[in-house]
Amino acid sequence: MKQRVFRALADHVTVTLLDPTTEHTDLDARGFDLYHLAKRRAASLRDLHRAALAGIPTLNPPVGVALTSDRVATLDVLSQGGIPVPAYEYGRASDVSLTPPVIVKTRHETDVAAHDHDVFFEEAPAFAGARLVQQYLPETRHLKVYRLGAAIRVVELGAGRGVVHRELDPTPQLVALTDRIAALTGLSLFEVDVLDGPLPVVVDVNPVVSLAGVADAERVYLAFLLSQLRRAVPQSEAPAAVSLD
Repeated sequence: MKQRVFRALADHVTVTLLDPTTEHTDLDARGFDLYHLAKRRAASLRDLHRAALAGIPTLNPPVGVALTSDRVATLDVLSQGGIPVPAYEYGRASDVSLTPPVIVKTRHETDVAAHDHDVFFEEAPAFAGARLVQQYLPETRHLKVYRLGAAIRVVELGAGRGVVHRELDPTPQLVALTDRIAALTGLSLFEVDVLDGPLPVVVDVNPVVSLAGVADAERVYLAFLLSQLRRAVPQSEAPAAVSLD
């Protein structure tokens, strides 16, 4: 989807696709007017900071992207900001006091195994080193809430084989939730994993969006990128740097 959007974007501006697994130390000399981190890797995070230091406008601020790449720091900020999150602890297995069922994850989203996790339903969690341990919550619905500037899309994720995603209208409660997350993180583009119940609980915030299940994903993503370009360079044909495999 993103590659199709970037090809469409190239009808309006000059687009340079950068390998997110490689650092680009010459960003300050490339004359870019906007840098968009579209895939989060350790090298692309360093490039994001490098672009900002060079005075290149970035679609999301480096501080917010770095924050939401650290699961523990993100949960700290959310909980301190009044957003419900699952009970969590970070440490070695012998130091964790949460009782099963729990989910065990790596701390940093840029780790090789960042999306791997273990669920301990009855037995005490066992793992090497320090890990993030979150209380497992039975979910009524698992929602993905996507925020692109003022645009919000909500998708209910299906479960099991033959997964079907169902797009929903954003409720005032979910709109207010993304407003609060935007204020706490400084992000304008992000997706949120929400366990929907009487009180929505936020499990994760990601500064890179997939827009899976969104019917008008390409249109809304392209419109957002063009709006960011117009903000960065008003009335100009702006070359844009985009970090993508």
